[in-house]
Amino acid sequence: MRFGVSLGVEKERKIKGPKKAKEPANYPPSEHSSLLVASEPFFAYTPTYHTTVSHGINPAILMKLQSSINFTQQEMATTMGLSLRSFQRMSEKPVLDSNTSERTLLLAKLLAHGKALFGSDAKFQLWMRSPLFALGGKAPIDIISTIAGLQLADSTLTKIEEGIFA
Repeated sequence: MRFGVSLGVEKERKIKGPKKAKEPANYPPSEHSSLLVASEPFFAYTPTYHTTVSHGINPAILMKLQSSINFTQQEMATTMGLSLRSFQRMSEKPVLDSNTSERTLLLAKLLAHGKALFGSDAKFQLWMRSPLFALGGKAPIDIISTIAGLQLADSTLTKIEEGIFA
């Protein structure tokens, strides 16, 4: 079968659904969570990063990140793509789902990059809330509600770092 068209020559294969990934033995979902903010190489798209995202991270990390980045609950909920009430219930879960885990890791990467670049929380906070020409007149906080927006904000930091003032 090629391009979804059967020529009648090949034997049709049954397509099975995706296999559920088994959790590796002795792998608590929050084991790699300590690597979250401290280790820049962790943010490279590696098997460790993928495993952490797919297994989920501890919700306490999300709450700690919220206080580090000084977002209100509503701002954090919007960034995570959740309603305010769903965000408030996050702390009741043992681990975050893969989508929220990935957004949390990308936001942590953005925070680490911004703090390293600007040298202080206050300067990074100001940048996050300032409209930028490079972002079509929007502030970074206004675009980070999607994964693409988080990546765009991070690449804007890289441009600033390289002397291309965005």
